Amino acid sequence: MKTYWQLILEVTAAVKSRVAKAIPSLVVPREPYPWSTPHSGWWHPTKPPVNFSWGSGNYHITQVVKNPSAFGTTKEEIYKILMPEYGNDEEMVAEVYNNLMLGLRDTNRHIERHVFKKGWVRVKVLGNFNRISVMVEGISPYTNRAAEIVAIHAFATENKGGRMSLTIADTVKTYGTAEDIERYGKGR
Repeated sequence: MKTYWQLILEVTAAVKSRVAKAIPSLVVPREPYPWSTPHSGWWHPTKPPVNFSWGSGNYHITQVVKNPSAFGTTKEEIYKILMPEYGNDEEMVAEVYNNLMLGLRDTNRHIERHVFKKGWVRVKVLGNFNRISVMVEGISPYTNRAAEIVAIHAFATENKGGRMSLTIADTVKTYGTAEDIERYGKGR
């Protein structure tokens, strides 16, 4: 007969094994990502994550505009994205760009969509030991890949007596169990 803790270790190993088979080795992040720790950041399947303290003047979009090369883009590409939105008015685009850089504006859907297409997923993790809430926004298949990795953390968190949920911003769906998170990750 197995002890409770032996069963937990076997279940965790089985889940990790299933996720490892579903995620090719090249899409597992090179640095560990703090899925179970409250923070804000950007996650990518193959590039180093960008974590930061979210707050007044320091937003997800601020990180992209301040350091575009980390996201595989350039200042020129960002300007090109903004131009049609502001009637090709270069002065207006420069002002908007500066406002984004200074954190006076906290979002721009066109720029965000651009980095989403490059594989980046916007992440915000809230909570404490008893309840962790992971919110991700991006596009499939990248949000699915993030969910598959979150499922591993959900099992570990639930096994410690806490709970973890995943919210996918574009679909406005919340998954409250490790199994549901894993199912979303697999596209079911």
